[in-house]
Amino acid sequence: MSEFVYERSPLVEVVLELRWATVPMQLAADAKIDPHYAAFRDDMKVAASDVGFKVIEPLQPIDFPLELRPYVPDQRFRRAAGSWPLFQIGPGIMSVNIVPPYEGWTTFRAFVKECIGLLYSNYPIADRYLKFQMLELRYINAFDASLGFRSYYDFINTFTKMKHIIPDDVLNEITDDRASLEGNSAIQVQSKKNGDLIIIHSGSGKKNNLPAALLNISCRQMMAMPVQLSVDHILTWVDDAHLSIRNTFENILSNEMKRLIGPKREVA
Repeated sequence: MSEFVYERSPLVEVVLELRWATVPMQLAADAKIDPHYAAFRDDMKVAASDVGFKVIEPLQPIDFPLELRPYVPDQRFRRAAGSWPLFQIGPGIMSVNIVPPYEGWTTFRAFVKECIGLLYSNYPIADRYLKFQMLELRYINAFDASLGFRSYYDFINTFTKMKHIIPDDVLNEITDDRASLEGNSAIQVQSKKNGDLIIIHSGSGKKNNLPAALLNISCRQMMAMPVQLSVDHILTWVDDAHLSIRNTFENILSNEMKRLIGPKREVA
């Protein structure tokens, strides 16, 4: 299937998040520790720098206990100051992130593959201790006035095939100003293809400090028990998740919105 980008894409960010098992502690209700994180972090700093990730940014106070912030990124890695894409690591977590300009899935996938390779080559005894419990790919979109945004009510009813959750007769009893309606709605449904969760979040928000409608679509795989996965398995899942999100996005938008964000430009 050919890859493409929209000429006037609403894309804000793409995030791949990998989570692996941590060990609960009695210190506090949510306290968990990644017993190999300190060694992993130190080895990753050296290895990532050796392959060009020269800018390493600490994200958390150095004296804040690691066990009180599981699954929170602790270090950010860039090839140059302010550059994208980038990756982040923390206890039990790696995220890979990109913002526009976005040149399509193939280019981002190559970066994802490189980052996952760094994870496997630097996590201590990865083939024994690196056991995953969640994979998630998330596309974050914002539709501002340049893409026809006037109000959240108008966006939902004119530019998508979704409907707001308040029936019109109820809304009419409440207000004469439908433009005052703001939203924050999330639904999730299990994919009939593979059991993954497709999560659709729509809401009122801002883009560049101006009003916008948000439409975030995620594909998430939750493991019943932590499991070892190969790099190829993760990459195959990521490819499938990308297609699921792309198809969901295409199916949600009205023809009018597709006209506004188009035409599609094929990319290698």
